[in-house]
Amino acid sequence: VEELAHSIARPPGSASPLAGEALVRAAYRTVDDLVEGQGGSWAEPASHVLSRRRGSRTALLKAVYQALGVKSRFALVRPFTADPAPYRWPRPDLYGYPVLRVVHAGQTFWLDPTTRRTPFGAMPQAVRGCEALVLPEPGEPPEVARTPERDEDGREVAMRIALDAGGGATVEGDERYSGFEGAAAKAALERIDAQARRQAVEQSLARSFQGFVLESVEVEGEQQPDAPLRVRWRGRTPSLVRLAEGRAAVEAPLYPLRLGARYVQRASRVTTLLVPAAERGTLRLEVTLPPGAEPPEGLEREVTSEFGSYRRSERWTGRTLLRQDRFELRRARVRPEAYPGFARFAAAVDEVQGLPMALGSWR
Repeated sequence: VEELAHSIARPPGSASPLAGEALVRAAYRTVDDLVEGQGGSWAEPASHVLSRRRGSRTALLKAVYQALGVKSRFALVRPFTADPAPYRWPRPDLYGYPVLRVVHAGQTFWLDPTTRRTPFGAMPQAVRGCEALVLPEPGEPPEVARTPERDEDGREVAMRIALDAGGGATVEGDERYSGFEGAAAKAALERIDAQARRQAVEQSLARSFQGFVLESVEVEGEQQPDAPLRVRWRGRTPSLVRLAEGRAAVEAPLYPLRLGARYVQRASRVTTLLVPAAERGTLRLEVTLPPGAEPPEGLEREVTSEFGSYRRSERWTGRTLLRQDRFELRRARVRPEAYPGFARFAAAVDEVQGLPMALGSWR
């Protein structure tokens, strides 16, 4: 471990040793590259993790920081999903998520290397803005702190759809997953082969495009921790558009949010509804009509609430429809008296997203 720390502090070809935030980041990235897999017990010896290159990155990273003279402490986080009731003597399992709090060169960093390829400073949504017990070392007082609220997760989808006169379409997509959400997606992809990846993408797209046949798929950024995961795909669907009396429309919602199905499963509640994680995403869509089609008027709808927001806008440029959806759902504990308001928000979002995408008259 000491030899590894020395190689980090004085990288080959460097005229001077690393210091400050650069040193903290270099150690984090080196441990992430060295240790494969998706973690292990944080109580196992760091030397065992390093020799096997398997196990807890958190344990090894703390040992490396100690060898570098960087102050780091284990911190046990009480996740947002844990019981929020106050306790004089709380159960140990309430603080069940270990992270590292690093203090160096006047800066404080909260790090969670549990999931491989996690960007520096990114953590799961369930442990952001939460109470944390910083475990002291001998001679230090115990400390209660809070993890930062930093939130960089999100999904961005850009699609181009070229329609033919029969209602079929060629579809190209570019999906980007950033922050911890991107790291979790990379970890999932790491465990499956190319054929399984192709099947997973095709099955996912079949929910929005009936009879979808995937022609190609590419994954970028999988080995770059600080880059978003990018999935590019291309395929064809034989019946995207419904034609009736010379009018055309896409009736199936694209990337349906299904808030009602996921959260509103009863008319009323006597207990609190937990929305465990925030959701944020954008959809940018270009739809090109076939020759002879006459585009209709655009569409502008918005739903806002204390629980989140959804906005759908459509405008035409010649025969090309430019559509943009923006969605945000805040994590929350929805009390029974607030549940009807949440149910109305979920129903309104599902209704606006489910409105048919009118494509005008076709000759």
